Amino acid sequence: MLIIKNVQGTENALKTIDDLTLTQTLGSIDQLTFNFIDNSDNKVAAELVMPRSIVTIPENNQQYMITTPTITPLGRYRQYAVTALHVGQTLHDQYIDKTLTKTQSLDDCMKFITQGTKFTYEIHDTFSNYTFSEEFGNARGDDLLTTLANDFGFEYYFD
Repeated sequence: MLIIKNVQGTENALKTIDDLTLTQTLGSIDQLTFNFIDNSDNKVAAELVMPRSIVTIPENNQQYMITTPTITPLGRYRQYAVTALHVGQTLHDQYIDKTLTKTQSLDDCMKFITQGTKFTYEIHDTFSNYTFSEEFGNARGDDLLTTLANDFGFEYYFD
């Protein structure tokens, strides 16, 4: 079972799902793919499947944003093939037009890119401060996270 919630906040459960695949990679956005048919079990939830709807896996509460639903007629039903990315990808929606310069801690940089979002973070090690040769900022949040991972030498995942 998966829970689908559209952008208006309406939610319902997909009860019958096929080919559920979760691809997880450190330092990258997780991807969820699945198929279903809009039969009587899934009819109401199927109407909620559209780009930017949120899919929640109840077993671990992880959330994924639908990017590409493909709908194919299948007799009197329709078959859906859905691709969704972890909601961490919404850092891409956050353009940070400010900058940091000189020497910064990883914590200060993470505060900088998550400010004004619902994201929190945990740093599970100690990292030396990093001196930026140029300004850090003026980019999308996910791009800045990738830059930090390279500069500070860490791996990350979204939970």
